[in-house]
Amino acid sequence: MIATTPRGTRTHRRAALTDFGVSRFAPGATVTVTDAGTFGYVAPEQAYGRPRLASDVFSLGLIAYELLAGTLPTWPFEWPPAGHRRFLACVPEPLRPVLRRAAAFDPRHRYPDAVALHRALEEETDLGRRVGLLDAEVQVLLAQGDIAGVRARTDELREIAMTLGAPMVSATCLMAEGGASLAEHEPGAALAPLRRAWTEWQRLEAPYDGARVRVLIGCAYRDLGESTN
Repeated sequence: MIATTPRGTRTHRRAALTDFGVSRFAPGATVTVTDAGTFGYVAPEQAYGRPRLASDVFSLGLIAYELLAGTLPTWPFEWPPAGHRRFLACVPEPLRPVLRRAAAFDPRHRYPDAVALHRALEEETDLGRRVGLLDAEVQVLLAQGDIAGVRARTDELREIAMTLGAPMVSATCLMAEGGASLAEHEPGAALAPLRRAWTEWQRLEAPYDGARVRVLIGCAYRDLGESTN
């Protein structure tokens, strides 16, 4: 699987399935292919003649990382490898630990086979979708003045954040909590969670969400009759 950019475009990309063996015949190719596989994508234990099902998981993890981060980690490597900043920007928080485990250098720390990897991706994708849905519901319920509904969604977001250990979900939860306090005319109580959410969005380099929480912080200061400076 490779990322390709159609001729004449810069931003539109598509995924294509391929066999790295064809690189032997590609003009100017520099990829080294061995009996064990394509060098650089081969799991360490496979390179030493001890392949297992988890070896394919390692190769898939590296291919996914290269597609998302634009850099192929050179093993042995430690986490975070080169290109990690771009990886964080491209990959939703719930999926990051899955891909990290898939590319673990030590096979004992990887998923045992592709079935386990697929199951983990499905589970985390479902939770990621749920977080996005809860965030949207919070905005609608705030507009309707349904504070009890907002609090219920906030509690669910908090549980998901604890399950995943995901800062992105924690920030979403804090923003919902601050929004609920604002709707209850408690701007002082809203500031603490909103400031924490702002810190998280800054750390995650999420400008859109950071701008959203800045608006809420401004509303809190307005209600308190204070300046944001």
